[in-house]
Amino acid sequence: MLRENRLVFSPRAAFEGGRCDAEQLAVRTGDGDATRFGPALKLAEAAIDLNAGAVRTRETRLRILVRLGKWDKALADVEACESLLRGRADFHRLAALVYRNLKLTTPAEEHERRAKELMADD
Repeated sequence: MLRENRLVFSPRAAFEGGRCDAEQLAVRTGDGDATRFGPALKLAEAAIDLNAGAVRTRETRLRILVRLGKWDKALADVEACESLLRGRADFHRLAALVYRNLKLTTPAEEHERRAKELMADD
């Protein structure tokens, strides 16, 4: 369990019912300050330990890793989530950002193109 602002958060409670509050926890407690995403990352990782196949939890960790600029680790979550989230433009924008920061131009362009296609379909 993590103690933050005198509240206790558990991985199971943070991710119950498909809700992923770890990222929101970081935003609320840190007002977007990247240094406050560490506790949220620990919470997401603990939740993944409880259920490694939870795509929504991996997506949350992906968003936290992107905010922290941890591109190599974020790439693992991009690859883990891709098959189930390939129909979402926001996922492709995140994936493109990860690939761009890893200097992988071709996959970044592919994800950017796919994001634009999905947004045009809306």
